[in-house]
Amino acid sequence: MHESYSRAIRQLGQLIHYINDKKLEPHGITMSQAGLLGAINRAVYENRRVTRKYLENIFHLKGPTITGLLNNLEKNGFITKGTDESDARA
Repeated sequence: MHESYSRAIRQLGQLIHYINDKKLEPHGITMSQAGLLGAINRAVYENRRVTRKYLENIFHLKGPTITGLLNNLEKNGFITKGTDESDARA
């Protein structure tokens, strides 16, 4: 019985994600990218440094996934990426 509830909840979540992606499509953005933009906006509002690592921790995603989302946001003109001048690796 619990398995059928789990499956139904998972399917509902996928459907909601799909519907929201379709609603955002005319704006050239996905639900995942919109979530990332929201987190970036909050961080900027709170005067936090926005780094890939910061976003990885918030969304519990791996670096390459965050990088791909950020690259698409930059390509579509939603963000501008830069380097941290205080970072010795930059």
